[in-house]
Amino acid sequence: MSSKRGPSFFRTVTFRLALRHAGLFSVLSLATFLLVYLTLQANLTRRVDDELREDAREIESKLLAAPGSQRVATFREDFDAADAGREFRVLFDPQLGIRTTSDLAAWKGIELAPPHLGGLAPRQEALRTVEVPASKTRARAIVRRMPDGGFLEFGSSLADNEELLGVVRRIFALGWTATIVPGLLLGWFMARRAMAGVDRVTATAVQIGRSDLTRRVPVGREGEEIENLARAFNEMLDRIDPLVRELKDVTSNIAHDLKSPIARMRAVAESSLRSSAVTHHDDQMAGSIIEECDRLVVMIDIILEIAATDGRVAALSTAAVDMGSVARDAVDIFHPVAEDKGIHLSIDLPPGPLIVRGDVSRVQRVVANLLDNAIKYTEPGGSVDITAEAMPDRVSLSIADSGIGIDSDSLPRVFERFYRGDPSRSTTGHGLGLSLARAIVRAYDGEIEVRSAAGKGSVFTVVWPAWPIEPQAPRT
Repeated sequence: MSSKRGPSFFRTVTFRLALRHAGLFSVLSLATFLLVYLTLQANLTRRVDDELREDAREIESKLLAAPGSQRVATFREDFDAADAGREFRVLFDPQLGIRTTSDLAAWKGIELAPPHLGGLAPRQEALRTVEVPASKTRARAIVRRMPDGGFLEFGSSLADNEELLGVVRRIFALGWTATIVPGLLLGWFMARRAMAGVDRVTATAVQIGRSDLTRRVPVGREGEEIENLARAFNEMLDRIDPLVRELKDVTSNIAHDLKSPIARMRAVAESSLRSSAVTHHDDQMAGSIIEECDRLVVMIDIILEIAATDGRVAALSTAAVDMGSVARDAVDIFHPVAEDKGIHLSIDLPPGPLIVRGDVSRVQRVVANLLDNAIKYTEPGGSVDITAEAMPDRVSLSIADSGIGIDSDSLPRVFERFYRGDPSRSTTGHGLGLSLARAIVRAYDGEIEVRSAAGKGSVFTVVWPAWPIEPQAPRT
């Protein structure tokens, strides 16, 4: 079967552009989220710090207004027990020894003012974030040195802030998940729309590859670059088309011009044969001339047919053809030839018709050429087998032989015109049969391939488009 790699959605430019669009969308979304998240986190921390500073200064004012013996009571009096889980207070002496604290039951394991804070100047503050092992959360704390040399530490839990930030993270995760698929689809749609012009150029190039130089790329509205590409492609075709037509005309004219002198040579040879003065030697020479003239005429006719088929000059008739029936008829015709040479000829087809879209005479020509080649290059005692496979949209016919095979150097060139590998030069032929078969198969959008190795036989496979079978209406 075909060695070409089939189309893959994941290898298309459309998919890659859509994937890059989705990737860029994801990166920008993540960057936006990080910016918003970090900004929100900084603002929340700044708000907590401002509140801590205000509360610390207020407590300091109350402490300084109270007599020294009443400062501990003043420190405790306005602290509500309900705040014990959300806030804590610590009053230190000038040596950072603890004089009194609020209820620290919810703050077990927390690090109170570290020794290096002893270097604070009066009314100077230090803010820090501390871990709260008991609740696995964090707290924000401020240490303020009072004018009398003592220290005041006031802390507030960040649990509410962290809960809010957690909600923001979850909202972003849900929103990002909900938008990444639409973003990918939007990217695919935009890339598909942008690549539509390239698809049209590709479709036109495929038609041109089938020798249909009349096709032109429709100019769309995808963008100036795609429109310029389509116009440049059409201008190139406008220049190439007349050149190719002239080349085909020259080829056809040369072939037609060759037939005239060959026909005259043949007529002269036939006239010589009818002459009473011709000798036996002259008779043999004239016979050889006639035979070679006939061979040249056949070659020229085949060349013209190949040129007309490749160039789509001749109209191709299209009908439903039973390739199975064509193959069986070909076996019946070639069976005596194979039997005389001692070659076993077999055919194995699936039940039912193998209907293809083509012309019966051209399908017969392809099968006959391939079968004739297989028998010609198979030694006595060998075998030639014909098999077929029916698929939903095509029919595959294979002709396998146990003949001399084709070496690796000759294999890529077997379908070239006039090419004949070294082992085949001793057999009759003109090297155009396979070229004609390929031209016919391609004209009907089919494929022809060969697998072979020297001394191991060959397998020629023809894949022909199936004839679309219209569903029959139920009888009433």
